[in-house]
Amino acid sequence: MRLLARVTQPLVWGFCLLSFFAAPKTAAAEPLIRPHDRLAICGDGMTAQLGYSVYIEDYLLMCQPVREIEVSQFGWHAQTAADFLAHLETDLLPFKPTIVMTCFGMNDGGYKALDDLAADNYRKAQTKTVQALKQAGVRVIVLGSPRCVDSFAFRNDPAQAAVYNKTLAALAEIDRDVAAREGVIYADVFGATMAAMLAAKAQHGQQYAYDPELNFNVDAKSSLVIAYAFLRALGCDGNIGTLTADFAASRAEATPGHKVVSFEDYKLTVESTRYPFWFPAYPSGDLLALPILKCVPFNDELNRYTLVVKNLPTAQAKIIWGDEFFDFTAAELAQGVNLTAHIYKTPFAGQTQNVDNAVRDQQQQERISGSLFVNNKTKDIPGLAQRDVFRHRADERFLPVTHTITIQPLAAEKKQPKGPIPVIVDTDISSDCDDAGAVALLNTFMNQGEATLLACVANGHDADLSCGATIQAINAWYGHPAIPIGAYHGTVGFTTGSTYTKQVHQHFVPDFPADDKLPAGVDVYRRALASAADGTVVIVSLGFLQNLDELLKSGPDAVSDLAGLDLVRKKVRQIVIMNNQQKEDDFVVTHWPTEIVWTMEVGTHISTGKSLAATPADNPVRFIYGLHGDDQHNSLRDGRQSWDLTASWLGVRGPGKLWDITSGGYWKVDTQAGGGQWVNGPATNQGYAMVKMPIPEVIRLIEAELSHPPKR
Repeated sequence: MRLLARVTQPLVWGFCLLSFFAAPKTAAAEPLIRPHDRLAICGDGMTAQLGYSVYIEDYLLMCQPVREIEVSQFGWHAQTAADFLAHLETDLLPFKPTIVMTCFGMNDGGYKALDDLAADNYRKAQTKTVQALKQAGVRVIVLGSPRCVDSFAFRNDPAQAAVYNKTLAALAEIDRDVAAREGVIYADVFGATMAAMLAAKAQHGQQYAYDPELNFNVDAKSSLVIAYAFLRALGCDGNIGTLTADFAASRAEATPGHKVVSFEDYKLTVESTRYPFWFPAYPSGDLLALPILKCVPFNDELNRYTLVVKNLPTAQAKIIWGDEFFDFTAAELAQGVNLTAHIYKTPFAGQTQNVDNAVRDQQQQERISGSLFVNNKTKDIPGLAQRDVFRHRADERFLPVTHTITIQPLAAEKKQPKGPIPVIVDTDISSDCDDAGAVALLNTFMNQGEATLLACVANGHDADLSCGATIQAINAWYGHPAIPIGAYHGTVGFTTGSTYTKQVHQHFVPDFPADDKLPAGVDVYRRALASAADGTVVIVSLGFLQNLDELLKSGPDAVSDLAGLDLVRKKVRQIVIMNNQQKEDDFVVTHWPTEIVWTMEVGTHISTGKSLAATPADNPVRFIYGLHGDDQHNSLRDGRQSWDLTASWLGVRGPGKLWDITSGGYWKVDTQAGGGQWVNGPATNQGYAMVKMPIPEVIRLIEAELSHPPKR
């Protein structure tokens, strides 16, 4: 018999999961919430803990078209339905509510198997409460059932949890029956919380703590689910707004609550007076980390902020909203995508947090005022007036939000040639440790048969004349001491000291020639290109472009009878450029004859290098990262931005799953001040790289290759 119970119990709750979230949601004939409504959120101790009640008020204040409503929570004066009924006349009705929602049952069941007396008392209390509210003229009554308890954590005894969930399910059925008999709305809180808990535990195991035992605080994961159940019962349709951008017509439009400010250069700027909902962070951590968010259809049913893109010129696009991004196909965008289902921390997050803080302060004041009222039996409570101050503060903090959604068309992914890819790296290795990381990656790819380093050239002027030696130390450690190395010998550029090149030169390769004794970079380029197969070479350019400038302007010589421009056109398949600082770079950028992929800022938020600490002490790349930085930030301990490493990865492995390449546009050099910017436009031989995979995963993959042992 016990075995049968263990087998059938999951089936019962599994049916609950399917029946709740799969059941059709019936829409109200007319909106239940009207201007100037007064909503009272009533319940037991969990209501008083400022969890689901705050979510509900946040949502009604920020997400719905009707904002002229007043919300108060009354969770401070009752633990059972009978307690609430006893205080109804003195505590709730003076508020003159037009909408009342209740959530009782958790304490009514006595935390044991339900007996007939307890069931009868609960039915009577709920029935009398509904009748009293109707008699008082309350227009909308939502009778909510109790929530479920955690099937594992409740009293640390799954058997007791199963018993009490059976009790709570029975009380929920009483609520359903009372609501039907009295003609009021029923909110199936029990069904929603049980369905969400089962989904979470199916994904994360039975020990996943859906709710700590009797710890109904703001971190209780069921708070979001309870709010969902009540908001659905109130008839909230969830259509926060729809934005439509038409590339063919070069125009955009928005539904009420949102105003299009502009649509140009693939950027849709909108001013919104309705917010898509965001789940604010609490002191114990960001709610994004709570798996429960993926186990309740809150975004799909209550939080739809839809972007429709018509006539996208490419097969897919990257949508960038705030600090987050996601890729969609043209078909998905034409149908419409709910941005909130994909992008968590939207540009509304800051304003949402401000409003949430004010609502939380207001409800905290209501909680304090209620406790004083119950204890002192007096209405002369300063806190009641203070409550209104916080309510007005929440309203004042609700301000229009202007935000921009970038709709970036992406190039179709090209099939990467089979390796090994012939590569020439051109680096300002004295300036930053990420250059060393980039050279290390190319050596690692070479060891894995994915690349062949034809040559390495240094650009710029190192005051210590140790750029070439630093490159040699890295190549030799990875087992490639014979790779040709050159250095820039021209006059354009800069002279700088380095925090590590001199030390690397002295410590690892003291006999290696100084930079001014190495072959000129342009000569190393021409020899490497002349000996390569046509149309195969990838150049990874990290830093300054003067070697490339000299290459393009070079004439025929003993190595090749082709001028530099023709030699590049014949031999180079692609160049990946990470940097543009000088106005003189315009010649290279405008005359380069093959494909250009710009990486520029793609590595800004990708911090790597900490994995080098686990590599041998004689690793010069570890040595360099350890010397780079200061007491506040050390690159070996804390990591460093991966500007150059991303360029090396793209040059050898192509975009793959890590990166996207834009479709069309070009890099415009500022010929007056230096530097430049990317300009979107028609198709050219250029593309701009963007992160595709979640950044933590990109970091993990790069760190794994950066710490890969040498093959010697």
